[in-house]
Amino acid sequence: MAHCGTSETAQFIQIAEEACRAGMRSLKSTKNSFEVISQSDKDIKLSADIAAQSAIIQILQQKSSFRIISEEQKNSPITDNETVWIVDPLDGTLNFSRDIPFYGVSIALWKGDTPILGVIGDSFYDEITSGGIGQSVTNNSKKTQVSSQTDIAQSVLATGFPVQSDLSNNALNSLFDSIRAFKKVRMFGSAALSLRLVAQGKIEAYFEKNIFLWDVAAGIALVKAAGGSVKMIPKDNFKYDVLATNGQIAVESILL
Repeated sequence: MAHCGTSETAQFIQIAEEACRAGMRSLKSTKNSFEVISQSDKDIKLSADIAAQSAIIQILQQKSSFRIISEEQKNSPITDNETVWIVDPLDGTLNFSRDIPFYGVSIALWKGDTPILGVIGDSFYDEITSGGIGQSVTNNSKKTQVSSQTDIAQSVLATGFPVQSDLSNNALNSLFDSIRAFKKVRMFGSAALSLRLVAQGKIEAYFEKNIFLWDVAAGIALVKAAGGSVKMIPKDNFKYDVLATNGQIAVESILL
């Protein structure tokens, strides 16, 4: 598959939406009965993650032949011309475990390092945001796009600290120096849903260092499809520094 045509992309979006709904149903069914599988200093894994992943993968494998990259399994690198599904069955696991209403399902289709489509399901509010190349971005079937704000001083930035972040004084001071130009800064605890807010025009920018691809793959596709811009700097082991904006504010020199 060299590039998805418009109709082909629409078909794959439907598949991703079906898989997303399966994942959301799984999360709802396990909301009050999950177990903590593992817990480290800054990370937590739940039985709900695994159950949602199984529900999602079952649909994707039934409907397509693409390899699946997922947070809850071992993954080999994506080759240049390979088309893959990239899945985070539960982005915002800690929020989910504490009943904080900001978590969801993230499913993307990429070819090499290029996003084709993204689907993000907000499990708490039962909303699905979808979009891709040649396709408008919709939130529960209503069209949405990035904001038209051009003034950084009136813009809102979402950011966060992924697992294994550098939290040294120097690193934190550098971040604070970079973000002070924004009107407000928010840390929501879910990269996928933060990027979704950029695509919906509710905030103007998202920035995070050393974030895993599965956390941002669908959101990046949505931001691009909604008219925004994305800069990715590859690190190692599926990690990237990611800056996504509405394409109207000039912040790359400040944050990257």
